[in-house]
Amino acid sequence: AVVQKAIEEALLVQASRFNWLKNPQAWLQGKTVCVAGLGPIGMLASLVLRLRGANVIGLDRAPPDGLRSRLLKAMG
Repeated sequence: AVVQKAIEEALLVQASRFNWLKNPQAWLQGKTVCVAGLGPIGMLASLVLRLRGANVIGLDRAPPDGLRSRLLKAMG
């Protein structure tokens, strides 16, 4: 998917910037990231980031008890 490829590219950029980063795939584990917009792409990004071990905070204009917010909460 496009989002997954973008996240992989970002990890490679970080690995090239920080020579101490030995395992770029593990770089997101335990980090908190913010996803602005919980439309289809934002939800996909949230899912991919969550699967990579990141804690995800989602920002959206949707109501807190709406479907998008509930889906993000269900992801953890």
